[in-house]
Amino acid sequence: MQDCKPSPTPMEAQCHFDDTSSPILAYPSSYRKLVSRLVYLTVTRPDLSFVVNCLSQHMHEPRQEHLDAALRIVWYLKGTPLHGISLLSNSNFVLNEYSNSD
Repeated sequence: MQDCKPSPTPMEAQCHFDDTSSPILAYPSSYRKLVSRLVYLTVTRPDLSFVVNCLSQHMHEPRQEHLDAALRIVWYLKGTPLHGISLLSNSNFVLNEYSNSD
């Protein structure tokens, strides 16, 4: 991963996962561990939320195409290390929250 080429986007355009087109992973625990770590990253990287949500829907029976999509996120992260939300302890941060119950 050190020498991988960074990806310009976290997911391909028009990406649709077909659950029959690629083989089931022999070791799904590595995929599950990677996606779990990506879920944790969405706290400070909201740009990953959609694609990580898509990948987390395939935790029960991950396939090679799902692992490839997860690795693309890692490549995207390599190319965008300064993106994200930084919360500093000494800042006057005010969080305004709105909700529509209808």
